[in-house]
Amino acid sequence: MTPTLRLFACLIMLTTLSACSTSGQLSMIAKSGVDAITLLTSGRAYQTLGPAEGKACHYLLLFVPLGDSDISKAVDDALAPSGGDALLHVTTEKKYVTLPSFVYLLPIFERTCTSVKGTAVRFQ
Repeated sequence: MTPTLRLFACLIMLTTLSACSTSGQLSMIAKSGVDAITLLTSGRAYQTLGPAEGKACHYLLLFVPLGDSDISKAVDDALAPSGGDALLHVTTEKKYVTLPSFVYLLPIFERTCTSVKGTAVRFQ
């Protein structure tokens, strides 16, 4: 493959594949099924369980959706190993990868992943 052809192939790949990410921070997020307002207003003590992280991904392959990238699924994934009720000092990130990246074309492949990191706690 000639250098010109390699450069052309790289340019085509770079213009058709796009990626993007967003991030945010939260003080606390509870797993699904837990009433966070009751936990906060009751004044209950909590036990720190340590660092935790979780991820949830959604794929779109030839217009067929697979998976779930909802933040509640990522939180449940982070808290499952420790049995915690909530995450404190949470960092969230959502990453998108799409092929092709042109707005006017429907994607052949798309991946969206939501990840959370924080300190797992269990309320007493």
